Amino acid sequence: MAAHQIRIHEARATDFYLRVRSRPIIEDCSGVRFAPHALNYEGIEEDLRDAGLEEETGNWANVDDFKWLRAVQSPNWCLVPEEERLQTIDISDVQEREDVFAFLRLASAIWMCSHDHRGTYGAHVTGLGEGRSPEDWCSMQVIPPHVDAEGVAISALVAALEVAIRLEHPNDGSTKYVYYIAHDTPRVTLVCIDSHYDILYPLPPGATTVGLNLLQPARQRRGGESQQHPDPAAETSSGSK
Repeated sequence: MAAHQIRIHEARATDFYLRVRSRPIIEDCSGVRFAPHALNYEGIEEDLRDAGLEEETGNWANVDDFKWLRAVQSPNWCLVPEEERLQTIDISDVQEREDVFAFLRLASAIWMCSHDHRGTYGAHVTGLGEGRSPEDWCSMQVIPPHVDAEGVAISALVAALEVAIRLEHPNDGSTKYVYYIAHDTPRVTLVCIDSHYDILYPLPPGATTVGLNLLQPARQRRGGESQQHPDPAAETSSGSK
C-alpha cells in the first residue's frame, strides 16, 4: 500500500507493506507488523512522483525508518523480520504476474474442494450434484487464466488467505462484507461492475485523484490502453500491498 498517510484501526494480526509520506496512525490494534512496500511495475516512478512518494521524500518512504514507532515501544506493532518479508513483486513482468494469479486461483480452488469446505462452497454453485463435482467446476471456472472469478471463488480465497474484503456493487447500491474473522473495518474494498472487480482506494481529505491509485499504470491515466485484469481474486491480494 502506498499513500500520503494511512490510519489503521482495530486491525488484528495483519502485515502491512507500506510506503507513506507522513506518520501512520495506529489505533486499538494488536499483532500489527510493517514491512516496506513490495510492488513494482512499469510507470511506478511517475505514479509515486505524482503522489509525492518518490524515494527522496525522506523518513516515511520506507517503514524501516519508522523511528518514532520504535521510540514509543508499543506492544501492538513490530517490523516484519527481514527473512519473513515478501520479495518485491514486479507486475510489469508478465510471467511473474501470471504466476501470482495462477497461485491465487489454485489457492481458492484447493480451499473450495477440500473435504472440510466443499459442502459449504458447493451450496453456492449452480449445477453441482447434477453430475458435476466441485473439482469439475473449479477446473472450468476458477483455475483457468482470464476467466472472471465469481463471488464464491473470492470468498474461498478470503478464507484461504485469512483476509477481509468489502464488495461494493454500484449498479444496485448494495454492499457485501466477506470476512475470515469479523472486524469493524474491512481491509480491502472491491468495486464490482458487470462481474468485473477493481480495488477501490480511499482518498485522503482534500486530495485529488491524480497519482493516488498507485496500482494503475500511468499509461491508463493518460488515456492509453486499459490494463486487463485477468483475475479479480488476485486483485484482492494485490490491494493489500
